[in-house]
Order: sequence, then C-alpha cells, then structure tokens
Amino acid sequence: MLWGTKNQALPASISVLAEISARCRNGYLSQQHHAVRGFWQHHLPALTVIHNFDLKRADGTTASQRLFGRQFPNLFAWVMQQMGELPHPRISKKSALAQRPTLQSVPV
Repeated sequence: MLWGTKNQALPASISVLAEISARCRNGYLSQQHHAVRGFWQHHLPALTVIHNFDLKRADGTTASQRLFGRQFPNLFAWVMQQMGELPHPRISKKSALAQRPTLQSVPV
C-alpha cells in the first residue's frame, strides 16, 4: 500500500519536485535564449569598462583596483566630468507652432 504513515508526504514531495523541474527548465530555456543572442561588438568596450572599473566584490574592490593596486575615481563621476553641459532638448514642431507670436491687430 502506497498510502501509509511513512508515505503520506510522498504526494507533497512529488509536487515540489515537479515545480523545481519546471523552474529549472524555464531557467535553462531563458539562459539559452540570452546565450544565443550574445553581445553586440560595439557594446563590448563599454561593458568591459563597467566590469573593470565599476563592479565591486563583497570586499569593495574592483577588478582594476586589484590589478593595478591603486584607487581609481568613481566611474559615474568621471563620466559626468568628461561630458560637460548637456544640450537643450529639441523643440518639437507642435510646440514651436503654439509659441509663434501673432499680431492681435494693427492700429490704423
């Protein structure tokens, strides 16, 4: 007999195993989807800089700090200093037409 005192937890454990296998399969399929897509070649230099100078281990060090043995400036602050002022946003045609001055009337 399958339903004894020892085997009462069997249906629960089977459902847990089924759920775990479904999660693993979905995780595997998701990983395969992203692995096939890969990275674009023009994104790799930026991703390399982020990896080397911004991502930190649990001890708070970056790959570049461990390699060169010295501190580097904060990557985000450095990029902001290099960029300078941002240009003003482009004025759309719709808002440009709405702001066009018009003459109310010409005095005679």
